Amino acid sequence: MQVTLTWDLLIIIFFAVVMTYSFIIGRNESIKVIAASYIATITAHGIGGYIEQMSQQSHIVLTTLGFDIDTTVILGTKLLIFVATIVIVAVQGGLEADYEDGNTSDTFIAGILGFATAALLLINLFTILGQLPLLDPRIATIPPLLPVAKQSLLAATMISYQHFWFTLPALLLIVTSFIGRKE
Repeated sequence: MQVTLTWDLLIIIFFAVVMTYSFIIGRNESIKVIAASYIATITAHGIGGYIEQMSQQSHIVLTTLGFDIDTTVILGTKLLIFVATIVIVAVQGGLEADYEDGNTSDTFIAGILGFATAALLLINLFTILGQLPLLDPRIATIPPLLPVAKQSLLAATMISYQHFWFTLPALLLIVTSFIGRKE
C-alpha cells in the first residue's frame, strides 16, 4: 500500500494527534490548552502587528543598520510567539479547571475539546501563514493559501468557515461547563 502525502492527510493527522493528546491530558488540561490558544492568538497577532508597523515606520533606519525585517521574519516571529505563549500559559499561566475526572462523559468531552482545539490551532496557523489580521474575510483569496485550498477540501472548508472554527472551542467550553462540575 502506497500512501500519498496530501494536505488532507496532514490535516487529518494533525487532528488525530491533537485529539489523542487531549484524551491523554484529560478535560481539565484540555480547557487550559484552549484558553492558552486564545491568549496566544491575540498575543501573536498583537506583537506581530506591532513589529510589522514598527519595521515599516523605521525601514530606512533598520536598513541602514543592516536589519531587514521582511514578511518571513514577521511570520516566523508570529509563529514562535504563538507556540511559546501556548506552552507558557498552559504550563505556567495559573489557569485552573476543576471538573470531576474519570467518568465516561469526561473522556468524551476531552475528545470533543481536542477536536475543537485542533480546529482553533489550524485556523490560527492559516491566518498567520496568510499574513492577515485575525478573521479577515480575504483569507480564502490570499495567495499563500490558495494552493493549499485548491489541493485540499478540508483546508478549503476550514478557511471558508474560519469564524465557525474560531468560535467553536469557546462555545463548547460554555456548553460543557454544565457537565461534571465539582460541587
